Amino acid sequence: MPSNIRHIELPEKDRPLREDVSLLGTLVGEMLVDQHGPGLLAAVERVRKASIRNREGDENAARDLEGALKDMDRVGVGRLIHAFATYLRAVNLAEKVHRIRRRRAYQRDQAQPQPGSLEAVLQELKEAGHSGEDIISGLSSLEIHPVFTAHPTEATRRTILEKEYDIVLRLVERLNPELTPAEERLALRRIRAAITSAWQTRLEPHSKTTVADELDNILFYITEILYRVTPAYYESIDEALARHFGNPETGSANRGILRFGSWVGGDMDGNPNVTADTFIETLTSQRRAIVRRYIPEVRRLARYLSQSISEIDFSESVTRRLEAYRASLPDIARLIPERDRDMPYRCLLHFVAARLDATLQDNIAGYESAPALAEDISLIRDSLAQNRGRHAGQFGV
Repeated sequence: MPSNIRHIELPEKDRPLREDVSLLGTLVGEMLVDQHGPGLLAAVERVRKASIRNREGDENAARDLEGALKDMDRVGVGRLIHAFATYLRAVNLAEKVHRIRRRRAYQRDQAQPQPGSLEAVLQELKEAGHSGEDIISGLSSLEIHPVFTAHPTEATRRTILEKEYDIVLRLVERLNPELTPAEERLALRRIRAAITSAWQTRLEPHSKTTVADELDNILFYITEILYRVTPAYYESIDEALARHFGNPETGSANRGILRFGSWVGGDMDGNPNVTADTFIETLTSQRRAIVRRYIPEVRRLARYLSQSISEIDFSESVTRRLEAYRASLPDIARLIPERDRDMPYRCLLHFVAARLDATLQDNIAGYESAPALAEDISLIRDSLAQNRGRHAGQFGV
């Protein structure tokens, strides 16, 4: 698609962005030829070049642009619009990856923090004479509260979001200079597959967007994006505070800086289809989506925390909680393999996973609240801290 691109001088730091844009544009162009033949790509290029010339003041460009569009039928115009939308979405993905690239470049350098970053702000505050106690006091009253809107025109189908997310992951993968040629080819094949699959997928459902569709959209961001980046966000705050002011007395995770909200499923003013039942269904779906993310993580953590009674001590709180679970959930206790029964953390997490499963089923054995789940995990965290576990799994907890 980007053949005959006009030469625009870019700073050295932004040249990788141009390369990614060129790569994605080429893949989009090849996809158009593969799906609909060279005619569609030729039409796209004709319209693109005429539009550029028209914007630059070429007196003949408007006539050429009108002629290019006049010769196309309704299906052709639809494909033309789809082609430009696909290319622009690809460019947006390249820009997102470039922000990641630039952030990594600053993190590798470390001599100069990225302007506007947390590191830069803390450095400026320290140089201005503020103490670590000042910063922690300020953070204790800080609340960042992003809210998802319920506007249907802003809701991209989740399946499209997932394909775009895969493209971003593959582009980030290509940042690794140690990739072999075979790994590079595999990454490109996966990008091409995502672009082609997205092209063959209707951008909007054939039926009118429902509240459930809007909810599915935000659940993608909650479970695939925020679920991953929120812990990293808190970790980055704690690490930056430690570097500039020494270890703070309390971690940022205990301050709850982030709170998330959503109008989806509750915007009764904007959507006449929202009812009391919609409220309940939305809250239930959100709860289930998050609990389903916790369960496999708990099970992975259980496999990792293999500390044995014969090798290390454990806190009395962990021991008492484990005994209480064995008494109250005997059916679950019997399912724990004999070979794991001298591993208290693994056993306790086995009960945690079982209770999360029960939560999904609205079973009486399930957790009655989020703090109840957090309490079980905190017992393991504190026991690790007390028993030389800082480098033996505490980070994962």
